[in-house]
Amino acid sequence: LARSNGQSLPVRLYHKVPVTRDGAPGATRTLVLNRSADEGGADELRAAEVRFTRFFNNTPIAIASLSENGNITQSNARFQRLFAPVLKDAARAGAVNIEVLCGPDQKPALLSALNEANQGKGHINFIDSHLPEDDECSIRYFMSAISDGHSETENGQRESAILYAIEMTEQKALERQMAQG
Repeated sequence: LARSNGQSLPVRLYHKVPVTRDGAPGATRTLVLNRSADEGGADELRAAEVRFTRFFNNTPIAIASLSENGNITQSNARFQRLFAPVLKDAARAGAVNIEVLCGPDQKPALLSALNEANQGKGHINFIDSHLPEDDECSIRYFMSAISDGHSETENGQRESAILYAIEMTEQKALERQMAQG
């Protein structure tokens, strides 16, 4: 960039396009960071944050942090895309709870896994399920306790667990095909 006196100003631009709950692109943001020699320490920290955010949002695994009662406090872009229809409907009703993420037969298992995470249990069994409105879309859920203490979210909820979801539709179809043939 150019300063008002005509001298150049080294900057770093960070441009972000967040994904909304229905999977559509949200309002874009551009952050302009001063890259002058006297700004080095903060720049390195910001660069590390950007690398982590890029990693977190581009993983093929859907990830969400959960409050003690199962409300989704934050999630990555893959989570938003995978559960877009469910999240869109649930968001209209207020807080989005993990109960809306699976079929009715798997709700008790998912809530039990959350309870185990709230108790700090180290090994929690995975849960195979499907999307509530789509029996063909197979999902495998993994739950883990937050072991480094509970952090509070912006709205005062305590995060207690991390939910990981992997879409397994193709693998399940292959398993059914192998079992039949």
